[in-house]
Amino acid sequence: MPRHARTFLAQVSDLLAEDGYAPIAGLLFARLLVSAEPMALGDLARELGVSKASASIETRRLETHGILVREVHPGDRKVYYRVADDVAARVLERRLRLMRRFRGLVLDAAR
Repeated sequence: MPRHARTFLAQVSDLLAEDGYAPIAGLLFARLLVSAEPMALGDLARELGVSKASASIETRRLETHGILVREVHPGDRKVYYRVADDVAARVLERRLRLMRRFRGLVLDAAR
């Protein structure tokens, strides 16, 4: 992998780590962000030099947060991931939901 690509992956990983994600989650997201096609979990793990178990945990977390989308291909047992088409909107919507819930908790506690 070219140096500029490794730098990009590290920068995205650091950015997501500031938001509470594991460094592996940032690497996975960054790698998929620059991929033209969905990637198999095993290929992602191998390319990034992380365990398949860690990659699986973090891809599921990113999927739950609306950042990644899981794909299955007919006749293929592998699980593939890609970045959600509307990732920015999904992330913002999730943040707003959490902020509204927090605000409700604070208002309830104040009463």
